[in-house]
Amino acid sequence: DPHRPDMALCPTAVALYEKRIQDFLERLLVMIHISSGPPLRAPEILSVIVSNTDARRRSMFVWEKSVLLRVGYHKSLELTGAMKDNHRFLPAEVGTLLLTFLAFVQPIRQAFLRISQPGARLSPYLWSKMDGSVWDDGRVSACLSRACARAMVPMFKVAWWRQVAASITKEKFSQQERAHFDLDDIESAEEIEDEAELAYLAGMSNHSFHTFNYAYAGSTNLAPTSLLHRAFIASHSWRSLLDIDAKLLAERPDPGSGVATQRLLNSIKSVQHRERPKVTAEDLGAVARKLYCGDLQFRPGQRRAMLAIMGRRQAEQVVVVMPTGAGKSLLFMVGACLEVPRLRS
Repeated sequence: DPHRPDMALCPTAVALYEKRIQDFLERLLVMIHISSGPPLRAPEILSVIVSNTDARRRSMFVWEKSVLLRVGYHKSLELTGAMKDNHRFLPAEVGTLLLTFLAFVQPIRQAFLRISQPGARLSPYLWSKMDGSVWDDGRVSACLSRACARAMVPMFKVAWWRQVAASITKEKFSQQERAHFDLDDIESAEEIEDEAELAYLAGMSNHSFHTFNYAYAGSTNLAPTSLLHRAFIASHSWRSLLDIDAKLLAERPDPGSGVATQRLLNSIKSVQHRERPKVTAEDLGAVARKLYCGDLQFRPGQRRAMLAIMGRRQAEQVVVVMPTGAGKSLLFMVGACLEVPRLRS
């Protein structure tokens, strides 16, 4: 509490909390690496960022009610100096888990970081430590090995899994997709759609065309495609092949039982009413500077929007339209940090 200087967080407790977060991120990496499509190289999956920077846009989006990861092709950067986009969609459960982490856990980590380093900000990279250091490439294989140990299956690393996934994509996937059809009666349009889907799966692995088409599983006459809806279909087909969605659904606990459910019901019965704040622009600026830095200045549109929502002359309904990177998050973050009395009933 910034208004109680005599109180301080225990550094040991903060370090333990961060250790738990790092363990969670390791497990999250494995889930994304396995479930979203053919595996990427370690530098590619570790390049995911969750917030905009001066040089890059964030890697996470929502499309068709699914979380989309936009990953750059690392090998093409070395050859051409330009990234090649690679889109993949997460299963609903994994996507919800990731968004929940970003919405509730990251702000707590940010607050802990500001206590020890005023004005500091978390790294935009998803897989990073609180001090800003990004995971090294070897940690991806280490995460896979530990996941195999927990599941009591033979251990494997990124390179082996990429080779096996390429063969699976060429052999098992195509057979599964065509298993419901009489091969002699398949129309040409169906063949093209199936092969285009398979072509995108080849691209999702970020293998070169020659490596995928010849080195791992023979050759075909596939034509590459990069349409976004093909990525959606390919990710869904990959999950269907490995039965990932069904396995995740089976792990979901019964919502009608358990102590946690009873606690939730009890909390719902106890309603908290929060008075609508009525503050000045100076009050809003002071709170925003506590959140970020002492010399923060509102961007165009931020001040007017916050005054319309929380000022002394509040509008009944407010619709704020701001471009990406204009600071929309600050609007509700400042409102949440305002000191307003709460009444419990």
